[in-house]
Amino acid sequence: MLIAISAIGILGACGFKEPFLFPILAASILLCENLKDWCFRFLLPLGIAIIVGFLLLLILGWFGDFLHYFEFMQQFWVNRFGSPYKRAMQFWILWEDMNAFSYGLGWILVVLLFSPFILHKEKLPNIAIKTLVAFLLTCFAVGLGGEYYNHHFIFAIPFYFALFALLLNAEKNINFASIILVLLSVTVLNLPNSNLEVIANNKERVRREQLKEAAYIDTVLEKAGFKRYMYLGRNGEQVYAWTTHSPEGPYFIQYTEWMRDIPKFRETVFSMLLNSQLVVMGQIQEPVRNAVQPILDQYFTLEPWDNVLGIPRPENTQYKIYFKRK
Repeated sequence: MLIAISAIGILGACGFKEPFLFPILAASILLCENLKDWCFRFLLPLGIAIIVGFLLLLILGWFGDFLHYFEFMQQFWVNRFGSPYKRAMQFWILWEDMNAFSYGLGWILVVLLFSPFILHKEKLPNIAIKTLVAFLLTCFAVGLGGEYYNHHFIFAIPFYFALFALLLNAEKNINFASIILVLLSVTVLNLPNSNLEVIANNKERVRREQLKEAAYIDTVLEKAGFKRYMYLGRNGEQVYAWTTHSPEGPYFIQYTEWMRDIPKFRETVFSMLLNSQLVVMGQIQEPVRNAVQPILDQYFTLEPWDNVLGIPRPENTQYKIYFKRK
């Protein structure tokens, strides 16, 4: 049962985001007692997860697309900001992220990182090597994409849990463990550094603006009798979150490399563009705009259709709306 649960967990995590493999490996290195234990608790579930994942890709007909995606990630993505192995050495990034979330939390991470040397000193130097390898694997996973957005640090969670588990299992040093737990609780609960009020006010301002634009888009589509529109722009807080009419895919173009280096993606964008009646353009990278602008100029216009001309549109909007020429 334990093997099956572990296999499902690995399959779910790595199926969602492949880099989770590295912090899960890091956690297994920290928590497994010996090689036999590691093979039983990690290697065997990993093998089962790989086989099941492979079969699912074949059954669903996604295996070819997955290989194409994986090849692109290996050839272009992970190396676009230099060597990912060099980023694995940028261990201070984790400390900065923790302190950015809550004052002092990064220092608690430092204490947690070195606590195995104190709590399990009878296992030195084995525990030191395991902790170092696990830490580097975690830094590698966090920095694999080359951009340290806040959600990329979720890859460090299994490693943090493993350190926490080592702390809880330190029966011989319960006083030290108790002190760390108290400091951790105080740091997380009482010393926030989130500026939530400022963030909430900015989010609300953007939401009000986009609700007005979304209402205009929905009214135009309803009056014209169309069910979908196409959005051209980056990801983030965008108007398609508020429209009752769903946009055609792809929903956003985050990087210029998608248009430049992925022929199928580029073909999909052009095909959907030619088949759309209404196109909403938000903030978009100049190379991407230059690629789609000839199609927009030839087949679309910024002048609304006659039957929707009387619909009032919000002022000072950041979006351009293109109407298919009749």
